Amino acid sequence: MSLKLRRITVNNFRKFRAPVTIDGLTDGLNIVVEPNETGKSTLLEAIRAAFFVPHRSGNQLTRSYQPFGENVAPEVGVTFDVAGVPWTVTKRFLKSHSMEVRGPNGRTQGDAAEEQLQALLGFEKDTSRNGDVTAYGALGLLWVGQAEALAVSAPGRIVRDTIQATLEAEVGTILGGAAYERVRDRVDQQFAAFWTAKKSPGGEQKAARERLDQAQRIAREAASKVDLLEKSFAELEATRGRLEVLHREMADTTDIERRADLVRSLEIARAAAQILAQRKAESEIAKIRVQTLDEVALRHANAVHARDNAQAALDAAKASRAERSQEVTAARHKANAARTTLMEARVNRQLARAALAEAERHAASLRRQQAISSAWIRHGTVIALEERLSVAKAATATMIAPEAINRLEKGERGIAEARARLAAGATTIELVGSAPDVTIDGDPVTATRRVLTRQTRVSLGSGAELIIRPPASAGNTELGLADAIARHDEALKELDVESVAVARQRNDTARDAAGEVKTLSAQLEASAPADAELDLSAGVAALKLLLVGLPPEPEGEGNDEGAPPVRVFIDAVDVAETALARAEGARKCDDGARHDRGTGSATGLRRSRRSQRPSERSRSAWTDRARAGVRNFCRGSHRCKGTGGGSGDCSERSRAQRWRP
Repeated sequence: MSLKLRRITVNNFRKFRAPVTIDGLTDGLNIVVEPNETGKSTLLEAIRAAFFVPHRSGNQLTRSYQPFGENVAPEVGVTFDVAGVPWTVTKRFLKSHSMEVRGPNGRTQGDAAEEQLQALLGFEKDTSRNGDVTAYGALGLLWVGQAEALAVSAPGRIVRDTIQATLEAEVGTILGGAAYERVRDRVDQQFAAFWTAKKSPGGEQKAARERLDQAQRIAREAASKVDLLEKSFAELEATRGRLEVLHREMADTTDIERRADLVRSLEIARAAAQILAQRKAESEIAKIRVQTLDEVALRHANAVHARDNAQAALDAAKASRAERSQEVTAARHKANAARTTLMEARVNRQLARAALAEAERHAASLRRQQAISSAWIRHGTVIALEERLSVAKAATATMIAPEAINRLEKGERGIAEARARLAAGATTIELVGSAPDVTIDGDPVTATRRVLTRQTRVSLGSGAELIIRPPASAGNTELGLADAIARHDEALKELDVESVAVARQRNDTARDAAGEVKTLSAQLEASAPADAELDLSAGVAALKLLLVGLPPEPEGEGNDEGAPPVRVFIDAVDVAETALARAEGARKCDDGARHDRGTGSATGLRRSRRSQRPSERSRSAWTDRARAGVRNFCRGSHRCKGTGGGSGDCSERSRAQRWRP
């Protein structure tokens, strides 16, 4: 393959900020002669970019093509002949990147043009950051960069394959004669090793085929694993994208507030659902009570009917009673007194039991109220801990990765090294005294030290000039220093820090916050224990769910009312039970005596009296007598009188008066 350059065009390419064209290149040796730092090596780099650097590449090499301090798109165009056929390649890098190849068959653009150029020149796609000469194929052997004339490197795979194919072709043309016979005998021997006399596969061929099948099977398994690995990489990239979206959403305070509102609404809805279920249960209980009242009404009607019958029997008994003697009258009075005592004892027992039940309910209510007050206190502690935990987590999220810190430190070291190289390779001048007629590049000289990195003219007056030419490497060193500072500033801006020290301080703060997160999490769990009084399980969520349906406890208010004297009411129930037992025993004795003395009419009267149960009497009369019994509970109690007027018992009973139903 013969390749001849005809024309080179560059624009916005390193030193060449304006379009530059080199035309008229001939078939022979073309030599470019120019002073240092005029762009000879840049032209060589432009040719390499046109041939071997992909136009879509955005690596460090392609970014170095931009002129210093400018954000433009480098452009390169090369016209050349391959085997006498003219071709033209045009590339544009970075901004609006494009590529075009024009040849005898027309014009090709984009990735198809890249593939056509690779096939034409015999090289592979270069994916390295700074360019790999071994990927240039046979042209890489002739490619000599600046300061690489004496460097020796092994040829790449493409070059080796090309040389091997050429040598094989040349060897094939010279085989013949005795050498050919020897080769033919060797071929026959090899043929016999792979094929039998009947032209069937031999042992080595079978073994080779088995190895081939095994290799193909292994290749298929490897391809399957590669597909799975690529799929995993794709899923990983998709997951990373979703993770970045989640990070941005979590960083958005609007979404956080919206989620918090939704969580609060959800808790309120759950509490409302719980209240609704409670109301449904109460409704079922009310239905059961209505059915019970209907049954009571039916029993009341039966009782009224029985009362009417008893009234008729009573009228008959009254007619018979007029015929009885004073003994019957005395017995009736005694029976009435016993019955009255019995009814009063029953009423007192009923009232004492009701007061005891009310006292127990009120004591349970007080315990529950105290538990709710304690829950509100714990809730305040939980809220404070959650706020501190949120602040600590936010501080933890600001931690900078160690790799980023290492990059910043490496950037600082690079800037220091670049400054040291600049100080070592540049020329330093200093004026001592006053020289008003001396100027540097047309500017008046001042009594300060100046570092020169490029050619400088010092006017000495009277038309004389002093030309100072620093080493050529000083300019490159200055560009390297500026590039290192720019990259370091960009890294600091990306991490939103002013310096490496600030980044380290931020990481120290984030690590302290991580420790505080663990401590606050433990305190948060310990602040929400279980409470059997409220049927509350352990955990912050259970505590918040319980308090959602409860009104907040008023500040500055507390329940100073003491617990009801349950023991006093238990004693009162015992006293009422004893009095009832005595009254029932007295009545049984009286009934037995009257049975022995009475007649048939007296028996009917006794039965009619016995049929008048307390439940069948007027409700208003029972209510009045019950109230009177409670009012006389402390006044007529044997306990108060039996203790010699002890103030302790009576004071306890006076306290109990507040809790009567």
